[in-house]
Amino acid sequence: MSKLDFTKCFAFKDFTLSQNPYEYEYSSIDATNIHQSKVPMNTDYFSLFTFSAKFDPVPAMLTQNHTTTIKGFMGQTTAYRKEYLKSSVLVMGDFKPTNEARYIHGEFGKGTWTFYGGHDPEDYQHSVGDPPTSLAFHSSSPGYRLILNNVLFPAAKKKDVPTVNCCDTPEGNNGAPATTGGSIQIHADPATNEIIVVVPGKGNAKVKVLVTNTYGNEVVNKEMPANNIRISLDVQPAGIYLVQVDGVYAGKVKKD
Repeated sequence: MSKLDFTKCFAFKDFTLSQNPYEYEYSSIDATNIHQSKVPMNTDYFSLFTFSAKFDPVPAMLTQNHTTTIKGFMGQTTAYRKEYLKSSVLVMGDFKPTNEARYIHGEFGKGTWTFYGGHDPEDYQHSVGDPPTSLAFHSSSPGYRLILNNVLFPAAKKKDVPTVNCCDTPEGNNGAPATTGGSIQIHADPATNEIIVVVPGKGNAKVKVLVTNTYGNEVVNKEMPANNIRISLDVQPAGIYLVQVDGVYAGKVKKD
């Protein structure tokens, strides 16, 4: 434990390792015992988030499916306890009753990683030594589709979308405010550490502004005049925040 360096971890922080050889879990990250005691097999489903292909092409491809409700399954890491996730982790699928993340994603250098809890989407509790599941019987499995998405998406052409850093100094962004593309734009105001959302063609009409963190929790949810949308994230922890205006996804904001 004393040699753990959480800065080297892709997704997790502040966890403890299980050093008991008779305990099934690897670490406190695992939610298998909590899940098993509270979620019956016949009600074990988790929900996918939906993303805009325009602003978040990679998460949009990774969650593409014919349903947003995915059958759960168990494994040595059935699910990830959200309190051990780093703020930069994007939760793409979760089970809110027990505060679990089931399908998570992030970036490292020029690459990406994706973690998917459990072992086998079509064998609820696949044990060591069990025969392999026949894929021929599950050609339309939503769970296998998520795995296939991760196999296929590196071959797709992806356009990088700017992520606004709400706390950039003028020197940090060469004196120019960071901005997302699209008809709705998000600018960073380094003088006030606020983000400014520009909605063209609306004048001072009221629009609904929704800001959520990557866990799906609402940070801002209120109506504002379209020509004066300023949002402060000063009281929020570091992480990624997603901005919607009148239900339209506008882009991402990063707070360091």
